Amino acid sequence: MQAVDNLHGLKRIQGTCPTLDDLLNPAAEMEVGDSPFRYPGGDDEIIAEVKRNMKNNLEGQPELDGDNEDDSEPKPESQMPPQQALTLCAQFNTLCLQYADTDCLDISAM
Repeated sequence: MQAVDNLHGLKRIQGTCPTLDDLLNPAAEMEVGDSPFRYPGGDDEIIAEVKRNMKNNLEGQPELDGDNEDDSEPKPESQMPPQQALTLCAQFNTLCLQYADTDCLDISAM
């Protein structure tokens, strides 16, 4: 409260000095108003809203279990082993750091 008194003394705070409660819980922050993020029902209403949004977001996406795979797409003959992919990522990271000041990286020249 000494800082508030100093500011009031320097005429940086006009009118009466705010109390500690006013500083910690300003009245402007207590009123939410007409916010779409106001949930008077508490946690249950918030959980229901999240579940609704997740359901709406997932409706247009294909299933991941493989039942609806499109056979017209060619499948890769072989997959890269994870260790080889990690090695390539590390090499690419080194190259990116080495050539970070250039405008583009010409991979065909390597």
